[in-house]
Amino acid sequence: MVPDSDDERSKPLKRALDPVVPAGAPSLFLRLARGSYRIARRLVIATVGTTVVLVGAVMFFTPGPAVVVIPLGLAILALEFVWARRLLRLFRVRARQAARAYRRGDRGYWRRWLWPR
Repeated sequence: MVPDSDDERSKPLKRALDPVVPAGAPSLFLRLARGSYRIARRLVIATVGTTVVLVGAVMFFTPGPAVVVIPLGLAILALEFVWARRLLRLFRVRARQAARAYRRGDRGYWRRWLWPR
């Protein structure tokens, strides 16, 4: 019996040229790839978030919307870090309290908000 097509004749040669891959290699490769992605993502989020927060801190002393930029930076950091999530939640609570105090006419609330006793 002789194979009819060239494709069937080349199968043993193709098998011989294929690299031998151990059974656990694909899962190891995927784990390393996922780990690298997580580290890279965390690093990018930390860099961008920290930069935005620092720009907001500079805006306290220069003209600019620091009250908007700093929470934005914290929101970016909160995507990855729990401490930033907690700090952002505290900022939201304090901002709501300040808005309520302003509506009530309590103008001294900002001083107490910035320097609590």
